[in-house]
Amino acid sequence: MGLSGSYYNSIKAMQVRLARVSGFCGDGGKFGVSGAIRLAQEAALSNPGQVYIVGDLVHNTHVTDWLTDSYGIKFVKKLDQVPDGSTLVIKAHGAPPDFCTTCEAKNLHVVDATCPMVKAAQNLVRQFVSAGKKVIYVASDKKHDEAISVSQQVDHGVKVVTLDELSALEIKNPLETVVLTQTTLSMLETQKAFAALQKKYPELAIRPHLCQATTERQRAVLELADEVDLLVVVGAPHSSNSRRLLEVATSTGKPAYAVDEAEDLDPAWFGAQIDSVGVIAGASTPEWITQAVVAKIKTINNE
Repeated sequence: MGLSGSYYNSIKAMQVRLARVSGFCGDGGKFGVSGAIRLAQEAALSNPGQVYIVGDLVHNTHVTDWLTDSYGIKFVKKLDQVPDGSTLVIKAHGAPPDFCTTCEAKNLHVVDATCPMVKAAQNLVRQFVSAGKKVIYVASDKKHDEAISVSQQVDHGVKVVTLDELSALEIKNPLETVVLTQTTLSMLETQKAFAALQKKYPELAIRPHLCQATTERQRAVLELADEVDLLVVVGAPHSSNSRRLLEVATSTGKPAYAVDEAEDLDPAWFGAQIDSVGVIAGASTPEWITQAVVAKIKTINNE
């Protein structure tokens, strides 16, 4: 559902190129963001006006608004706002067990849109803790939806830390400890952090659990940076995978900016020294938003 390939604009010698992978992850509705949206759409068509989602299905308000306006899906902040007996779609980031238990008590028809990569992490946490291991779960933010859904799969045995906290972490029993990651962390930052951690604790088991779609988009940014003068990342401010894309873009040394939509573009970014612009969209960014950003860049360079 996301854009792919390259897009060129030759006006005033300005070239606009789209990353080779960009936008919704999920291989056309089979899993990930695309899969979660497909499941929500199907639920709404089968149960008109009776479908609820607690929080965001995916981290993009444009998607939320579209699902509300086009499909009548109701987004609420708390589970107790969902009427008993209605249909609830579990967001792509998953949910902890107590949330699911409450769904049963409320007799909700549950449609599970949890990303398979997140489900795999949930299963790993349960398996490791059941085997007597301690789990260190590395998250972009301790309050991130995925971090909560994964770390709370068990009542004890999981310590959630951010990547910044990892270097100062003291691990008392590394032989009995496993390190897992949130799926949307930066591959560059995790490689550096885990290399240092492994040097400090050679016997420590480190299991990076990075989403392939996230990693491929980060690699695409690095490739794109070699071909353009400036990078634009299209994604919601609260999207972890989009923020990581910006971090990777910034690490290349090229000017890099993040926008949620076309209106966020600043003409001042595109000075006379900028001949080419690379655009990449986060995994939860709709195609129509990316298209609007590309179109706006063309307009800016016509002014």
